[in-house]
Amino acid sequence: MKKFLHYTIAASLVVPATVAFVGEPMQASAKTTTIGDLPATSTTTNVANTYKELERLIDVRLINRESRFELHFNRGSNTSLAIKDVKKHIEDYIADTFNFKEAQPYVGWSIKDFDIETIDSEQKMTFVVKPTFYTTLSQEKDVDKEIKAISNEIITASMTDFEKTLAIYEYIAKFDLTKDRTKTDAQSPYTLLKDKRGTSRAFALIALRLLEYNDIPVKVINGEILGDVNDNLDVNHFWNLVYLNGSWYHLDSALGAGYTGQTESFPYEHFLLSDATMQTSHQWIGYSTLPATNTQYEKYRYWKKMQLANKHLIYINGKDLRDELGVDTTILQGYRVKDFVYDDVNNWIYFIGQSHGNYLYKIRPDGERFEIVSRDRGKSIAIEEVERKDKPSEYRLVYERASGGKQTTKIEPQAEVDKREAEVIEKLILRLPTKPNVRQIAEVRAKYNLLPIEARKYLSFEASMRWAAAQAELTPAQNQAADIAVQIAMLEELKPSFRTDVEAARDAYTNLSAAQQKDVYNYRDLERAEKQVQDNLSLALRLDRDIEKLDVDVTAYQDNVMRYMERLNDMTFAQQVLVVKDRELFDKKREVLKHIAIAADFDYRVEMLEENDPRIVDKVHALRKLYDDIHVVQDRNIKRYDRLITLEKYIKKLQSDVAKWQGDVDALYVHYQEVLSDATKVVSDAFVRNTIDYREVYDKMKTSEQMIVKATETKLTEMEEWAKQTFRTAEVKDIETEIDKLSIDLREIEERMKPVLESYYKLSQNEQLSVKNYKKLIDLEKWVVYKKDINAVIDKIAKITKVSGWAAFKNATYEARFAYDNLSDYAKSKISNYSDLTAAEKKIKEGNPDEPTIEKPKPPISSKNKVEVNGTETPLGYTFKLTNDIVRDTISSEGIKDLELRAGGTTIAIKSGSANERLALLSEAEVNLSIIKDHAVTLDVTLVTGNQKRQLKTFDDYITITLPTSSVMADSYDKVMLNDDGNNFASLPFLDEGNRIILKPRTIGSYYVKDYFANFTDLRTTDYADAIDFLANRYIVHGATPTTYKPNALLTRAQFSRMVARSLDIMNTPTAPTNFVDVKGKDFEQEVMALQKFAIIKGSTPDYFNPYANLTRQQGLVMMKRLLESLNFTLDYDGYAPYLDDWHLLSAEAQEAYIALEHLDLINVDDGKFYPGQYLKRDEMAHMLHQTLQEAQLY
Repeated sequence: MKKFLHYTIAASLVVPATVAFVGEPMQASAKTTTIGDLPATSTTTNVANTYKELERLIDVRLINRESRFELHFNRGSNTSLAIKDVKKHIEDYIADTFNFKEAQPYVGWSIKDFDIETIDSEQKMTFVVKPTFYTTLSQEKDVDKEIKAISNEIITASMTDFEKTLAIYEYIAKFDLTKDRTKTDAQSPYTLLKDKRGTSRAFALIALRLLEYNDIPVKVINGEILGDVNDNLDVNHFWNLVYLNGSWYHLDSALGAGYTGQTESFPYEHFLLSDATMQTSHQWIGYSTLPATNTQYEKYRYWKKMQLANKHLIYINGKDLRDELGVDTTILQGYRVKDFVYDDVNNWIYFIGQSHGNYLYKIRPDGERFEIVSRDRGKSIAIEEVERKDKPSEYRLVYERASGGKQTTKIEPQAEVDKREAEVIEKLILRLPTKPNVRQIAEVRAKYNLLPIEARKYLSFEASMRWAAAQAELTPAQNQAADIAVQIAMLEELKPSFRTDVEAARDAYTNLSAAQQKDVYNYRDLERAEKQVQDNLSLALRLDRDIEKLDVDVTAYQDNVMRYMERLNDMTFAQQVLVVKDRELFDKKREVLKHIAIAADFDYRVEMLEENDPRIVDKVHALRKLYDDIHVVQDRNIKRYDRLITLEKYIKKLQSDVAKWQGDVDALYVHYQEVLSDATKVVSDAFVRNTIDYREVYDKMKTSEQMIVKATETKLTEMEEWAKQTFRTAEVKDIETEIDKLSIDLREIEERMKPVLESYYKLSQNEQLSVKNYKKLIDLEKWVVYKKDINAVIDKIAKITKVSGWAAFKNATYEARFAYDNLSDYAKSKISNYSDLTAAEKKIKEGNPDEPTIEKPKPPISSKNKVEVNGTETPLGYTFKLTNDIVRDTISSEGIKDLELRAGGTTIAIKSGSANERLALLSEAEVNLSIIKDHAVTLDVTLVTGNQKRQLKTFDDYITITLPTSSVMADSYDKVMLNDDGNNFASLPFLDEGNRIILKPRTIGSYYVKDYFANFTDLRTTDYADAIDFLANRYIVHGATPTTYKPNALLTRAQFSRMVARSLDIMNTPTAPTNFVDVKGKDFEQEVMALQKFAIIKGSTPDYFNPYANLTRQQGLVMMKRLLESLNFTLDYDGYAPYLDDWHLLSAEAQEAYIALEHLDLINVDDGKFYPGQYLKRDEMAHMLHQTLQEAQLY
């Protein structure tokens, strides 16, 4: 088992000898309840008499993450209590920072949104609460597992609370603070753990869970960074408050990770800070009773890495941007470091130099024994511990090269190294002649001087005596000459002290007599070293002169500063220390970093601005002003300007969307004013209906839209109040009382309801809608209509518990499920015993408890992650029988194992969870594969539940069908495999590997063998004819006519959607209705919906797709990246940015796509420019799609 070496710090390094306690931590929040510890169902009553009881009910429901629950609040004697006041109390309790979120911060801050429906009556008020969470229950189970696994990996029992906090902070701070390229909600803790990227909310919640798990008191704080509500440049932000050694500290792991665009990061800048320091960059409200005043850890703020051990505190000091190696309170001058690790067992610091070649070195903490370990350019360095059974752990140095790959070297115990080096020295000593000369003594002395004092004990007595006698053979003058020769031999041209060492050697040599100088056998080495010093000085001087020429006003200032920094970093340590103007260069770099930080801050504000932000209009206007005021040097670093444009368009659309609502309300308000001012004016019959409709529209508006129409909403409220006073007559109130008496439990409900309905329908339209509980009456009226169907299903469910025998029990359950599924949504809501149906289904999943425990034959399981089933041969192919246990464990929505079907050289591989069908959890299954050579391969998957059968039409993921080519077709030359969409042939992902055919469908059905048919006559002028032929013969692209393709024609967004959707076989994938108003009803709607589901396309605004707009080069590139991401294809975003003149014009996502996909040569780049806004032609898009599909191994 491997475990990376962690912190073994002595307490005295971080905790003062005397700790002044600020006081005990405030009442700790309840520890987060893991999903495994939740009750199976909530058994708490749902009736409350006081606000406190109501809050406790809410606690239980939310902790259980119930997506819908009812609360009843008894009025008691307080008949004047308004339902809106109780609803407001519930909203405040859930939403406000210091209520539920304080008591249960993890769950509280995991609530994405919630909705509350109300039903009022004289005796009680009913509230239906519908919360949504950033994570599902299934995802929370994974989070629970990950929290435990991470803690086991990075935390040891011997650690102090500080060490635990540091290990947790460093672990989380390696993630990316961004909303980009996440497969699930970026606010979700699950996303942060799975995608290693997310928002500050996710960072703070994971930090909370890890610190909680390790018994460290911790809070979640919500505030703002980068501005405040007055300038509208603020960004909502989350971090933690941690209690260590009697003091509270702020801990912001999200900013420790840093956000996009920050080229110089200080990971500990936001680690364990005081209020005073935190307030320079953060704003928050509350926690005044938890003052964070201790500053003892703020010395770490400008360190880029640190390692705490028993012997030393090692770090990279970045405060002056030199990144020099620090040991305890000493900075090792001149040793600029990219990464390091400390081997505290053998007392060596291994480090990658921020210098020529990025070599790997090692040095003693006191600065002695500087050695080169590897001349391979390095990226990172670590020490891993390998635990061995019944043996001491082994330690290995893991060196990651910049060119890729890792080199792992066993670290020998220092005692063994000392013994071996002592043996080498001993052999040299014993080989010395009786009368050695100066050179012989000097050569041995040079190596002997490097032997540590503690290693010299391994020299034998004979060798020690021999060495003393040999040196005594030299005269004092000869010994002096030998010392100078040793001094020259030990010159190291990479060391920072190289020049001073050379000068010292020259001075010592000059002080020798002429006779002694003749004994210095390596004098030529000294001359070469002096020549190297002169070359170093010349190199440093050239850089000094260039630094002097830097001018802040020139456009190339930033590029020059960073280029000169690269020149400095490419020098050896010995050369770097000779640069006189280095301080000036670092100061200029600091200025450049400020420019870059301003741009990065701008980008982060734009990225994190949510479209539902209530102040989005003001914030976008503030961002526009900020951008317009930004200096040209800062502007060039901005990468998200295109999103600002998108947000501005979105605001215009928001204002356009609410304009009609405002106009309608204003028109009604004019009518209302006329009624008030003119006694002869009759109020409209639709007045109350209009106010209700307008209020419903308002309630469904985004918060940002509500802010825009705030003044108009005030008018609506005024009209609603007038309507209540005008139309709530005594007769209306009497009807309300009668409605309260009605219930579906009453006998003769129809007869009891009839007079109430008659009275109700005699009211005017405005009066009808003023009856507070009129919806209950309408609901009962509907119930009477659906009563027969509702009662039939209730009876079917009741029958389940009355039948005898397991088979009858299963059949009764299946019949009840089918009957229930055929009800309307309204009727389903009235099935009072629905929980009995779900309980019966659960019992079926668990199996027959009365069956004798006979060991059933199971299919062989090749691994814990896969189930293999062997099929039987049929006249046309093969059939496979799957028990419910196999279906449930593999392809059902709860499956965790892949399924592999094998027969006659054919395999069908289906990923776990691919059958997203409710009945799969209760079903057996039959899979049939038939093959008619040179015609078709047909797959049929049927779920069998009792007497019911249901055929699957699609899988949620690609399956893999591998067949011998000879069984499918006689000859695969110029042959393709195609799908059948019911009307026409359609593309089918497949690979022809010579002796076998691999089909990769999502659609279940027949797959046909077809000859090549496409033969376009206008492809002579395009370089991409092969790609077009390839895609056309697979029905992925179509010609403009049967014989022409028009390769130079431009491509629209709708055409692109069709091409990609066809290629991925996702046309039959169930999708939610599209929100794009310009797509609904169009012949490409299904393709757009499918690509939208897989996040391959986005709208030009949230509600518009702009289908007829031409596709640009950068849009095409981005969509190829998203296509691969939708297939969970691993992309490498760590490459280098290319030298393109218009690189800054590419969006951030397009830049990532270019770096990740550059190896595919998707887009031709001429004259050093990308031309991101240039439109794509049909042949270029065919080439891009062809290359991408082959990269994904779908074709």
